[in-house]
Amino acid sequence: MAHSEDEKMCATQRNYEKWIWVELVGFDNTKDDPGVSAYLDVLGFEPNAICLFVSSPDFILLHPHPGTGDTLPVDCCAYAVHSFNPERTLQTWTQEQVRMLIDELHRHGVEVYVSVMTWFTHNRFHDEWIDKHREVIAWENVGPEPSNNLNPLKRLKDGSYFEDFFLNQLRQVIRYYGFDGWHAADGWGPAMNNIY
Repeated sequence: MAHSEDEKMCATQRNYEKWIWVELVGFDNTKDDPGVSAYLDVLGFEPNAICLFVSSPDFILLHPHPGTGDTLPVDCCAYAVHSFNPERTLQTWTQEQVRMLIDELHRHGVEVYVSVMTWFTHNRFHDEWIDKHREVIAWENVGPEPSNNLNPLKRLKDGSYFEDFFLNQLRQVIRYYGFDGWHAADGWGPAMNNIY
C-alpha cells in the first residue's frame, strides 16, 4: 500500500523528547566545562535531559560521603567500575566537579537526573552502606554469592521504612548537586526479586 506525502511527513515529525542515559566516564573532569561541549558535539544534538548514571546507590545513601573528603567512590564514576570507554580512561570525580558538570549541562538547557541501581559490590571499592544495613538485603544465601541487591520495600532495624530514609537522602542529593530529579534505574520498580 502506498503512503501519501502527508502520511510520510507525520511519520517523520513525531513529537518526542531526547533523553540520554550516560555515566560520568562520558565526560572529562580535566576540562573547564567538564567535557560538556565535546560530549554534545559527539552527540550532534542537545538532549532534553540526561540521566547521569552514577551506578552505586551509595551516591545517595552515603551522601555526603563521609571519610572520602570530596572524592566520590570509584564505583560511582563508572558502571561496574569499567576502566575506560572509547574516549578516555576512568576518572575519579569530586563532588564539586559533579556540581560543575550539572551546572554546565543546565547552561546548555539540558535537565539532569540522578540515576542509580540497587546493587552493591561487597565493599570492593569502599565501605558500603548496605554492610551496616543487611536487613534490607533483597535475599540471603541464594546461590554461591550473597545477594548484592537491596530491596526498597524492606524496613530498617528500627522499624522505619527504607523508602523514607532513601527519599530523605535523595532530597538532600538533589538539592546539593542541583539535579532536576531522580531516574529509577534497575531494581527500584519493579524490585529485582519477588515480593514474597
